[in-house]
Amino acid sequence: MAIGTASFIHDSVILLRNLLASGITDPVSASRSGTDSRFIMTSFPQHSVLYPLITIKQLGMVDIERMGMSTEQKRLYARYEVDVWSKSTKQRDEIAGSVYNVLRTNQLGIENNISGTVVEGLYNFQLINMFDRVEGEKEREKIHRKVLEFSYVYITV
Repeated sequence: MAIGTASFIHDSVILLRNLLASGITDPVSASRSGTDSRFIMTSFPQHSVLYPLITIKQLGMVDIERMGMSTEQKRLYARYEVDVWSKSTKQRDEIAGSVYNVLRTNQLGIENNISGTVVEGLYNFQLINMFDRVEGEKEREKIHRKVLEFSYVYITV
């Protein structure tokens, strides 16, 4: 999947979603079968949710620099957020570790016979931050959330 400059936001999020889907096994895939529930999504669903769940979105981007005189090419710094949602902190942490490992090890496209992020135009993967959140007020309603913020560099064409 080539990332286009005009559709960079959409294309890059879909690329990363597909990369995660190819490298992380859904621990409850049998329970999702026949439902509209998905393991990895680009936004939090508006319907009932089957946990665990991964969401990914772009947080923003900054135009870092022009790539030379008399050129329209720019180097962009793009930030993303992956949220791992689970009812279990152990499961949440295991999946978050898998998210990091898949993104870190698939930059060159060596694993899973898929194109890596570098081939698709996303360079210099960097984990910026990782932290926990707890959603829900009552103990039995608590959903444990791990937030991973990371970045890539993209060169516009």
